[in-house]
Amino acid sequence: MTARQHTVIAVILVLTGLYLMRLSGAEIQPWDEGLYAVRAQSILEFDAWWDQSDHALGGLYSATAPPFVVWLVALSMSILGPTAIAVRLPIVLCSAIALWMLYLVARRMVTYEHSILAVCVMAGTMHWALYARQSMTEVPLMMWCLVALWSTLVWREREDAWWPPIVFGVALGMALLTKMLVSFVPLIFLVPLLIAQRNRFAPFIRAAGALAIAFAVAIPWYAMMASKHSTSFLSGVPLSHILTTVEGNASSLGPLFYVNQLAVGNAVIVLAFIFLAVAIVKRVLLPKFSQQAQTSVLMWFVVVLLIFSFGATKNIH
Repeated sequence: MTARQHTVIAVILVLTGLYLMRLSGAEIQPWDEGLYAVRAQSILEFDAWWDQSDHALGGLYSATAPPFVVWLVALSMSILGPTAIAVRLPIVLCSAIALWMLYLVARRMVTYEHSILAVCVMAGTMHWALYARQSMTEVPLMMWCLVALWSTLVWREREDAWWPPIVFGVALGMALLTKMLVSFVPLIFLVPLLIAQRNRFAPFIRAAGALAIAFAVAIPWYAMMASKHSTSFLSGVPLSHILTTVEGNASSLGPLFYVNQLAVGNAVIVLAFIFLAVAIVKRVLLPKFSQQAQTSVLMWFVVVLLIFSFGATKNIH
């Protein structure tokens, strides 16, 4: 490994160490974190790895959420016992992997120094620092999305390599096992990749293979739940969050809610947007790196921001 890679690893380890401080200082939160902790406990007590609805709080209400985080917490609790640290530690580790993936993606768009700065800005953002220390799905989902994005970039760079489509398929499949609907975000990353190779047939075959892997990873759980619970499970797919206000989660800011959250989360982001606006006019300010990476990240940001901004339900996570 190079000295620069050692520096990046050291930065991520320091940031992760900060997240570990007083990790069990607060009680398990009586919302998603508590629901996932109870589901994980039911796995250990009743060996209910596939379906915890018989033992989960509210039954199918809280057992509808995909099980990846619950599986992680159950494995952690089997080693460390039923403690707050065991419930939250897997998410801190997911955060560390996500920060590493962020560096690898950023390195294809900006300089080495700015890539490290991107990692620090992400880790210092209020929402990331909050949810990287709670047993919830947001950080693990971001981890899988970043893994999927990185794999598409390597896929383009090493066209003869066989493993990037497999990594993408596994990442998409695990994202689908982490959260519903929004976990389809990695499909966005295929668009710039396939457009860049639109005159070749092989990339489309490999993309189809990657999707087959993703569905092979995710479908067994969804099929089992749909078979066992029928329409009761299918009605839990959170389309209602987009179409209607769920559990009173609305905001007077309307479509500007998430724009406000970006500014509140980290003031540096405001400066980044100002720089980006200037750089669009003066292209010389932008380094000449991967066009695919820039396009993928921009599409990810715009598409998700628009969907969430005009959705009826507003959540800070």
